[in-house]
Amino acid sequence: MKTELAEVRRGSRLCGALRYKVQGDPIRFMTCHCINCRKATGTAFRSNGLFPRNQLCLVSGQKKFEMFLDKGTTSGVLISRYFCRECGSNVNSVSNDPEKSK
Repeated sequence: MKTELAEVRRGSRLCGALRYKVQGDPIRFMTCHCINCRKATGTAFRSNGLFPRNQLCLVSGQKKFEMFLDKGTTSGVLISRYFCRECGSNVNSVSNDPEKSK
């Protein structure tokens, strides 16, 4: 009997100091145009792949992992926005509303 292994996606931030992997398939993809996502990325939108929280694993650079608590969201839901302390690159965002994790 053949079992299919979940896909593993590996990545790093611009400086290479922080490396991570995400195992399995995303729940969905979405693009957010809210003012906070635009400010966080410096672009017109933020593209998001939504994965269950337990699928993200930091492989190296844990000390470079920094969090900004975004309290000014349009929805009123707090968003923890994670980034690399070394180069400032976005890593991921986590909604404090479990129904809206990014």
